[in-house]
Amino acid sequence: MFLFRLSILSALVMVHVTARGLDDDCLTCICGAVSGCQGNTCREDERGIRVCGQYEITYPYWIDCGRLGASWEECANDACCAKVCVMQYLKRYGKFCTKGRKPTCEDYAKIHKGGLFGCRDTTTPNAFWSSVQTCLPDA
Repeated sequence: MFLFRLSILSALVMVHVTARGLDDDCLTCICGAVSGCQGNTCREDERGIRVCGQYEITYPYWIDCGRLGASWEECANDACCAKVCVMQYLKRYGKFCTKGRKPTCEDYAKIHKGGLFGCRDTTTPNAFWSSVQTCLPDA
């Protein structure tokens, strides 16, 4: 039952978020830039923060995405749940980047890597966006 509800939620979120500039290519490239889309374990990142799964989701990120799944680690390490979590998070915070325009994949990538204001924070690594951009089919 959980997976069925998660699939419906994923479809609904994707329809809404895709219309705002986030699509499967962008999500795949974000995942690729973060981890090579590898991993279903937890580890400490370069900042000493515990991250889990292909998208390297942190506990606060998981809370902000709506506490999907049975637990943070379970959701982050499940590809489907993690993808929905990322979409929810980006949908929630994408509006902080726009100033009257639709968010772009660059906005979403910088939010994912730099937090809710990552797209406006000059300390968000440009190398991360460059890695995402290189992966995109239009690049």
